[in-house]
Amino acid sequence: MSRNNRRHFSNAIVTFISFLLGTIEAGAASVRFSVAEVTAAQSQAEVGSGILTARLRSEPLTAESPTEMIFELPVPGAKTADMEPGAWIFEVRVKGFWAAPKLSQIAEGENQVQFKLWPAGTLQARLAAGYNNEEPPSKIVVHFEPAPTTGRAAAEPNGSVVCPMAEDRWTCEVPAAHLDLRLAAEGYISQYRWGVDVLVDRPLDFGILEFRRGASVLGWIETETGESAEGTLVVLRPGSMDHHRDSTARERLKRLRMSAKTNHRGFFHIPGVNPGEYVVEASKEPFSPARATVRVLQDQETLISNPPLILREPQRFEMYVEPAVHPSGEPWLIKMVQLDRGSKVMAVFDETAVEPSGFWSRMGLPPGRYSLVVRTADGAQWFGQELKIESNPPPLFIDLPIIEINGVIFWGDGALRAEVRFRKMSASVTFHSDAEGRFGGLLPQPGMWEVAVVGVDTEVRRSFQQIKVVKKSGKPYAEVEIRVPDTRIEGVVVDSDGMPVQGAIVTVQSVEKIVRDVRTQTNAEGEFRVYGLPPGVVTVVAEDSVAGHLLYSDEATVVLENSAKTRHVRLVLQPEKKIRGRVIAGSQGVSGARIVATPCCMHSLLVPTETSDAMGYFEIHLPSSTQEFFLEIAAPGFGYQFQRLRADVEQPLIIPVTGASGTLVVDLPDSTNPELWDSPKAYLLHKGGIQALSLLLAWARFHGQVQQDDNSFVVPNMEPGDYSACLIHPSKLFTLLGGPRPGTECVSGYLPASGELLLSLGGLAAD
Repeated sequence: MSRNNRRHFSNAIVTFISFLLGTIEAGAASVRFSVAEVTAAQSQAEVGSGILTARLRSEPLTAESPTEMIFELPVPGAKTADMEPGAWIFEVRVKGFWAAPKLSQIAEGENQVQFKLWPAGTLQARLAAGYNNEEPPSKIVVHFEPAPTTGRAAAEPNGSVVCPMAEDRWTCEVPAAHLDLRLAAEGYISQYRWGVDVLVDRPLDFGILEFRRGASVLGWIETETGESAEGTLVVLRPGSMDHHRDSTARERLKRLRMSAKTNHRGFFHIPGVNPGEYVVEASKEPFSPARATVRVLQDQETLISNPPLILREPQRFEMYVEPAVHPSGEPWLIKMVQLDRGSKVMAVFDETAVEPSGFWSRMGLPPGRYSLVVRTADGAQWFGQELKIESNPPPLFIDLPIIEINGVIFWGDGALRAEVRFRKMSASVTFHSDAEGRFGGLLPQPGMWEVAVVGVDTEVRRSFQQIKVVKKSGKPYAEVEIRVPDTRIEGVVVDSDGMPVQGAIVTVQSVEKIVRDVRTQTNAEGEFRVYGLPPGVVTVVAEDSVAGHLLYSDEATVVLENSAKTRHVRLVLQPEKKIRGRVIAGSQGVSGARIVATPCCMHSLLVPTETSDAMGYFEIHLPSSTQEFFLEIAAPGFGYQFQRLRADVEQPLIIPVTGASGTLVVDLPDSTNPELWDSPKAYLLHKGGIQALSLLLAWARFHGQVQQDDNSFVVPNMEPGDYSACLIHPSKLFTLLGGPRPGTECVSGYLPASGELLLSLGGLAAD
């Protein structure tokens, strides 16, 4: 624009403003506009002025009132104008800068609206040709947020800008900062650019971009009262976004959220969705949020209509606890969390105290599944239960048949001073034994308890699966005696140069007895000690993390004796193997897939769970000596799979998943007890991989499968293929690694897509 044209344009603005201000009656609101801060190294003189646009969001009070105002805003400086009271959107445009729009409620009297300017950089790209004879996107919307940082709060802005198309090229300006970008085109799968640096003096060119049509989620929202659900906010978010152990990856998974609002019929449509498992949440006052988990398949529509999401009235839940207070006189504390169908926590409600009468209530709960816990002020958990709250739920009555115990604990031939924790279902109570090994107190109920013992003055670490707590005839309390064998293992962890490693995690696992493994850390000299494991063969392995790199030792085998004889071991840490891969459905990455990689034939290794990132990529870490490993892929919305693979660091893994799946049913003998450690278990073999049947129950629950029979397990959403089910003692687990050996009692069959496979172990004896 020439200098004369700019002068004429400025005069036109002043004339237009004079006309508008002349229409405002006396007593209207007065608004002072100013720039609060210019975040640029440029001088103020180089900024000049901007054009401010104001649009009225609410209905005007009079027919003559203006609904849009445009005027010049000096930068630096301020501008005061009289305006109609109401909700206004203000936008300021300054060449070379970006400012976030403001939504302000303007009241009668004096008002202030301040803007913060950010120096802007340019984004540009070209669209690929083609689009299958469809019209290409007419515009690109760039959503930007500060890239996740560690150790400091992000100072950069967030928002969005519309980038119009000029033939096959688009250009627009965003704040110059370190940003995460989402490039969105209506009806197409969004593209992401993580952690890009947008500069003031250098355009950021993305080259040629090809947008692909994606899946969509659509449906209807209804209210249980029959009133309109128009304007309901519907948010679609990845179902596993909180599971990634990397905070940056978790934050970026959260940014994959998409949203829409319902129309006058309660209909919503969210296009351009990647395949995967998502949570849909619908919110509108005064109703409680309605949530559902949906599976989105590649290039397909996911329709939520049968049943639709229903906004329901919040519920009141009541309960009574007997006794009304803890025997010490302290009140009970109640904590509730809301669960989805896969037992994942969706909402946590504040912990509150039970009234002295034993009564407790909670208002405003949406219908659904919950977990309720009764605790004491010292953190002991006395009761836990899952609940299903529907309309007008009946009160819950909790009766705690409290029992007193007197106990003593021995280590070898002497007493043991220790922390003694009793656990049963959702209850957990801790005691402390004295120098004579004696302890006592109250438990919520009698029966069989799991007990964990941790020595105070020694390195005793031991868990007992079943300790019986019952009153003997004529005694007001239960007597408990615990004996820990006097086995001892000591060692040192060093790096490849022979230097001791402080803080390394050491895991010790009994091979002959099925007891919980023991994990401890090395001291400043790299030393560790573990006492009290059952006599027999144990395995020992160490791991550590240095500057983000994992280190593992080879697995050592030691024979322990119940004779106070100390066994010594030396573990050398070596760099890990990094295996990279990607989970895909078709050509698209699948986010939020759970990946577990376990080295073959190692007993006692900590196995972290990884989660695929926003584009489906993952990285797993294995000990340097690993030749083969078991891989599990639990991609929400796809068939669960596990297999055995070679640990090849050169060739990235490509893990394709599909929606094809079937249901696996395994029947067990009546004599099996999955709750007992030292008892036979059912294992599944598939593609050379092996998995405990009990570990697949969480996957089954996630897909809405509730076990109705303790001896019959139904696992849906398993990938098609050949399966074998074997009943075997865990101590002999590794004899199955090459597949069922001759003479092994197993049952095999083929699971077809959309079909069912029954594997019955009812008539087999445990190997």
